Amino acid sequence: EEKSNGEAPEDEDLDKATEMAGLQKFKLRSEQCSEERRHTPSPEVRRQQRERSQRSRSQRSPRKGKGKGHSRVLNRSRGRLGDGELVKLAKDCEENYDEIDLSRNHFTSEGVAQILEICKKSPDLIVLK
Repeated sequence: EEKSNGEAPEDEDLDKATEMAGLQKFKLRSEQCSEERRHTPSPEVRRQQRERSQRSRSQRSPRKGKGKGHSRVLNRSRGRLGDGELVKLAKDCEENYDEIDLSRNHFTSEGVAQILEICKKSPDLIVLK
């Protein structure tokens, strides 16, 4: 049996289902957009976050409770350094560091002696990574 507009009842039901699916899809999309807007920081907050991340760690915060001023950090992490570079670093290392980060490099057990030399030059060392 055909309707007056020339479509079969099944086609009409299919059109209604397609329309409902489209509305549902639109509703989901608009909910996602409003959710993203809710969690997106304002331009001022983003600017502050950028400035904060650009400041070097030694400028950020003084050591708490010690009264010694700013932290002194030697950060050579992820530098793909090997034992040879450790020898040079141990010779050039003059400053007394609070934190030394040598993580994610390519040191062997032979490099441990050089790491100890660097640590000996930092009597105030708190963190070694």
